[in-house]
Amino acid sequence: KPKSGLISFNSALSQEKCRVAKPPPAAMLAFKDPSGADLVGRKILYNWEGVGWCVGTITSRNLNKRNTVGGDPLNFFVHYQLDNDTSSHNLELEQYRSGPTAPENSWVLLEEVAAPAKIPAPVPAEIPAPEPSEAAAVADAPLADVPMADAPALTETPAAEPSAAEPSPAEPSPAEPSPAEPSP
Repeated sequence: KPKSGLISFNSALSQEKCRVAKPPPAAMLAFKDPSGADLVGRKILYNWEGVGWCVGTITSRNLNKRNTVGGDPLNFFVHYQLDNDTSSHNLELEQYRSGPTAPENSWVLLEEVAAPAKIPAPVPAEIPAPEPSEAAAVADAPLADVPMADAPALTETPAAEPSAAEPSPAEPSPAEPSPAEPSP
């Protein structure tokens, strides 16, 4: 169980916009192995006793076998933002653990989380502006002269009553025979 008052793993991780990286190959952590140079510049989280999880940056490898921790040669120097100090470490895979229940002296490499790719907004189709002479003609025209293509009528006009001079469509004209009458 994490001790209260210490910097929590989740708090330290969220401040960095990073995620825990896969553990490095064992060779990268071996004293004087040249592949360890690939870790220089990488960020780590280290779980300090009495402090909690702190962000650090691996600044260099140790190449001097006299620099030791617990009899083992150091492998890296790490600068910590919290106290603006560089500490010596013997980072080992056995201590590569993360999360709120990881024991003290645990550590992990961090990797940046890529920002989501921004999808560009669609570009609207370009509609050509009317020629100045066309725009002026439409603006100066009386409203009745402006074409209203496919525009619905705004009011309904009542149908005209048939006049006495015009035969009603229901009544046959005198020149036409009635459908009921036989033709001669």
